[in-house]
Amino acid sequence: MKKRYLILTALAAFLLALPMLLATGADYKVITVAEARQLEDDAKVALEGFIIEDLSDNMFLFRDATGDIDLEIDEKVWNERDMDPDQVVRVFGEIDRENDSLKVEVETIIDIEIILDEEEIEEENIE
Repeated sequence: MKKRYLILTALAAFLLALPMLLATGADYKVITVAEARQLEDDAKVALEGFIIEDLSDNMFLFRDATGDIDLEIDEKVWNERDMDPDQVVRVFGEIDRENDSLKVEVETIIDIEIILDEEEIEEENIE
């Protein structure tokens, strides 16, 4: 019985991690919004920045240091997460060009922890 529980637990952990494992595969390269704007339809992208605005159903505005781009995020991918415009995220998806519009169809979102540099850590410890 214990062996079955361990196997089921391991399987569940693997299935939960699978989207992240797939999204970080060789098909994805972290690029900027400016670079993403130059890519062809269906190109796989990984962007790191901020989801700053909920535009409408399943549409969000993403920003990095080079500009903004629309994201289409299905409810199952969004998974009722809180939108925090100060949270750094990495989104994985595909470029979608239709007529004159451009967006990224998001397959996975990962929150990125910001690592403070030593000076910031020292300043926090002083206060």
